[in-house]
Amino acid sequence: MSVLVELDFVFNLELLSLDVVDQVFVGQRPVDFFLECQFQALMPGAKGFDTILQRHAAPPWSDERSPTVLLWRRGINRDMLSIPSKVQSSGDSEALWPMPDKPRLIIGLSGASGVVYGVRLLKMLRPLAVETHLVMTRAAEVTLAHETDLRIQDVRDLADEVHGIADLAAPISSGSFKTLGMIVAPCSIKSAAEIASGTTSTLLSRAADVTLKERRRLVLMVRETPLHTGHLRMLTTLSELGAVIAPPVPAFYARPANLDAMVDHTLGRLRDLFGLESGTVTRWGEPRAPGVEPLRRPRSR
Repeated sequence: MSVLVELDFVFNLELLSLDVVDQVFVGQRPVDFFLECQFQALMPGAKGFDTILQRHAAPPWSDERSPTVLLWRRGINRDMLSIPSKVQSSGDSEALWPMPDKPRLIIGLSGASGVVYGVRLLKMLRPLAVETHLVMTRAAEVTLAHETDLRIQDVRDLADEVHGIADLAAPISSGSFKTLGMIVAPCSIKSAAEIASGTTSTLLSRAADVTLKERRRLVLMVRETPLHTGHLRMLTTLSELGAVIAPPVPAFYARPANLDAMVDHTLGRLRDLFGLESGTVTRWGEPRAPGVEPLRRPRSR
């Protein structure tokens, strides 16, 4: 059995976390990196596990293992190792790794009312050079059925990649998987509370937790009202951790002609936080969008 197959097996285990530190040459440059392994089933036999550990414990210059194996979970193959132009030689540790072809953005849909925000956001991102990664909670799927005529598959088809809510070994569960950040729209109080407490029982809360720990942008469209003191304290904690709390508050100065325009304006403001122009935002002090007239006092009769 090859090392790659063995590692593929190891990544399907649980009850153990194995941290592997290795050094490989990328474009003739030695690079130290850290690999997190998450296990989701049972440990292998003691003999098989010892063999894997010994192989990882071999010196970086040893011929006993292939660098392709350890780079495999990062989406880097042997061909990339021979292309120095794809690797930056300075900056932080993340800059040493080739950037994806398109920036990635994680979109989370939780069970709060307002699932249309998440669906519409996915539609707005499709024309852009952004790779979207979708994760939906079970409650979001129920809300989708109550509030729209869409099927779950219709929403999944809007994203570039879809991850199961229980798949804690998905790429977005690791900080080594580069993203612009994450938007949870809508965000339920339950999901917000999990993120605030660090309880990562689902892939949505895990991905949000990773976004925070990597100091990336996390935007939570919290959809709840009224809010009691416990909610407010929890949201304060999230803000202190670095999250952006962005409830769906309509901007009436934009003179939205209908509900769709109101939704699009709100989502456009969220996209602003990631530097993604939407063309749906009426900006104060700037020319109004075509067809939008300034508010006039109604004529007296």
